Amino acid sequence: MSRTEISLPTPDGDARAFTFKPEGSGPWPAAIILMDAPAIRPALFDMGERLAEAGYYVLLP
Repeated sequence: MSRTEISLPTPDGDARAFTFKPEGSGPWPAAIILMDAPAIRPALFDMGERLAEAGYYVLLP
């Protein structure tokens, strides 16, 4: 499992986001984690890692 910080272009400027990728080669099913608050909490990173370990490519914007 790998975690990568990326920038998503938006009309208001780049948005910080993270991707979580399973080991091996894809294709993998995708999941987007939508936050319930204005900031990324450590629990959301844990969720992304668990989903990636289960075989999903995850986007955490």
